Amino acid sequence: MVSLENLKESVLDIYASIEDKYYSVLDFFDGKGVPVYSLVDVVETRNIPSFPIVLILLIAILGTTIFFLATSTLMDQSFKVTVLDSESNPIQGVSIDALFQSTGLKSLGQTTDDGSFFINSPPIDEPFRLNLTKEGYEKKSVTWVIKSDGGFKIGEIDFEAGTPAEITLVNGTVSFSTSFIVKDSSNTALSGKVVISTVDSEGNKLEIYSGDYTNVVFS
Repeated sequence: MVSLENLKESVLDIYASIEDKYYSVLDFFDGKGVPVYSLVDVVETRNIPSFPIVLILLIAILGTTIFFLATSTLMDQSFKVTVLDSESNPIQGVSIDALFQSTGLKSLGQTTDDGSFFINSPPIDEPFRLNLTKEGYEKKSVTWVIKSDGGFKIGEIDFEAGTPAEITLVNGTVSFSTSFIVKDSSNTALSGKVVISTVDSEGNKLEIYSGDYTNVVFS
């Protein structure tokens, strides 16, 4: 069984061996005209060994580099999503907002002419909510999860990596400009309240007007 004293002696021997190599490296650079000892002497003239300080700095630099390389992969990612109508045609000009757990609400801009937008630096394996709005279409909100394996999840549906990320918007707004007066069978203008509605392509009832009968104006 190795005693504590022997273990301590072994560790000190290893440290001394590494420190000797450290000074050999300094001698090498000093011989090449690199003034390494001008920095080392500043420390060691105060009776502080320079090797442990250099070792700590190297470990810190290495750790920072590893962290940067590990996180830069995520920071450089960009996830493309395409917005389509009910006939699978791309929709341009859809406004996109995302509600992230970590950073809150963020505008992602609008879809381009091919119906696409990008989620830059997306959170991985963290649910967030996308809100999509455009005049002439029903507003849509979907919960999204981008997975570390490249796949994603919309609502409760899982998609494998490489699957096109698509959201479908339904045309749900009647847009026209006209005016009319509602009359009864004897051609008398009616007063009071009326609700006018339409039905979208999925059979959902959509209210487009609620107000007085007289002089109903749509624009």
